[in-house]
Amino acid sequence: DVAVIQSLYQKEAVKDFVTEYGQVIVDECHHISAFTFEQVMRQVKAKYIVGLTATPTRKDGHHPIIYMQCGPVRFSMSAKAMAEMNPFEHRVVPRHTDFQMPPDPAVVTIQDVYGALSNDALRNAMIAADIVRAIESGRSPLLLTGRIEH
Repeated sequence: DVAVIQSLYQKEAVKDFVTEYGQVIVDECHHISAFTFEQVMRQVKAKYIVGLTATPTRKDGHHPIIYMQCGPVRFSMSAKAMAEMNPFEHRVVPRHTDFQMPPDPAVVTIQDVYGALSNDALRNAMIAADIVRAIESGRSPLLLTGRIEH
């Protein structure tokens, strides 16, 4: 089964079935110190708990909760070692656009920037053309976005 934490904690109660699993894998376990996450994990009775994260040390100092809920770190790898193992080349290909920030950057939130980027028709057309070109050349591009309407 796959579940998002919000579906396991509703109406200030943890779903009963969380106690029935023998193994629980927690992706992005650095969020485990959040109230809802911690409430759910306190009810887990699994013999095996695996926590996955690229950021086990939290700036707010709450990382001991990760270890209390998931146990000690069993494996870690530096970004450099991971990059050396990858069978592909990492390249940055700058794509310059005419995108302009909204007029007064002092009052602009990051959500304003994301909104402006996703509404930039010329930039979107450039991205779409890049994807079409990649597909035509036999590649399999992956486009990630955080906005459904985008």
